[in-house]
Amino acid sequence: MTQTQKYIWLFNTIHQSGERGLSLREISDKWLTNQNLSNKPLDRATFNRWKDAIQEQFDVIIENEKKPPYRYYITNPEIINGDKVSKWLLDSLSMGTTLMGGIGLKHRILLEQIPSGHEHLATIITAMKSNHRIQITYRGFGSYYSSTFPISPLCVKLYKNRWYVVGQCFYRDKWQEIIYGLDRIEEARVLDETFKYPEDFDAEDFFDGTLGVSLYEKVKIETIRIRVEYPHAHYVKTLPIHPSQKLIVDEDGEYAEFDITVRPTEEFFMEMLHGGSWIEVLSPEHVVEQMKGWVNDLYNVYNRK
Repeated sequence: MTQTQKYIWLFNTIHQSGERGLSLREISDKWLTNQNLSNKPLDRATFNRWKDAIQEQFDVIIENEKKPPYRYYITNPEIINGDKVSKWLLDSLSMGTTLMGGIGLKHRILLEQIPSGHEHLATIITAMKSNHRIQITYRGFGSYYSSTFPISPLCVKLYKNRWYVVGQCFYRDKWQEIIYGLDRIEEARVLDETFKYPEDFDAEDFFDGTLGVSLYEKVKIETIRIRVEYPHAHYVKTLPIHPSQKLIVDEDGEYAEFDITVRPTEEFFMEMLHGGSWIEVLSPEHVVEQMKGWVNDLYNVYNRK
C-alpha cells in the first residue's frame, strides 16, 4: 500500500465506526486482519503520524474521547458532506484503495475509458496555487490547427468525466473568461508571469444555472419542472440532474416531478433526450415548445430512413 492508501484506510475504518468510534487496539486489530494488510501491529507513533497527515491533507480531524477506552472518532464529519472538493477527493481515493485491494479481480472489474486530460491537471493546479499564468497549446474540436497562447487559470471543473479550465485571456480585443477542455490541450507549462486573481470572480457564480460547461448569458435562468417515470425516477433521485433539483411530487411506482433551476441550453435539452420517453418537460410552456422542436428533429432523422 502507498502512504496515501494507508491514510485512506485509517480514515475509512474510523469513519465507518460512526459515533461510537474505535480504540487504538481495535484499529490495530483491524489493520492486522483486514485483507492480511500487515503482520505488524499499528503502534501509537505510526497511528499519530497518519492521523496528523489526514488532518493536514484532507482537513479531517480525528480525536479520542479523552476517557477510557479512549475511542477515536471524526470530530468534524460535516466537512465530508459540506466541502465538495474534500468529499470528492476522499471518495475517489477511497475507491482507488478499494480497487487496489481487488487487483487480482481485474478481469471482473470493468471501468470506463475517460478522456479526462488529467496529465495537465497537476500543471494547472500548481499554477492556480501561486497565481501563475500558463501557456497552453490547444486544438478545439473541428479545428485543423493548434494554437499556443497564455491564460490565467481561474478554476477547474469536472463534468461527465472531462476536466475543464476557465482561463482568463485577451481575446477579440478584450479580457474575458473562456472554457478549455483539458483533453484538447496538447501541451501546458507554467510561466514565470503571475496574475492577480480577480476579486469579483466566483467559480460557483460563474457556472450558476449552467447544466454542464456551456455558457449562454442570453439564456435566462428559470425554474423548469420535469416529470420522470419510474423506475427511471430512482436514478434521478439518487443522482440529481443539477444541484438545484428539488423533489416536488412523488407518486411512488408511477412518476416523480422535480424542479430544476437552470438555463435551458443545448446541454439541458440533450440531458432531457437522454432520458427518452421516461422524462417529460412540463413547464414553462416556451421550454416545452423548445423540447418539442428537439423531439421533432430527432423524429425526422429516423423518419427519413
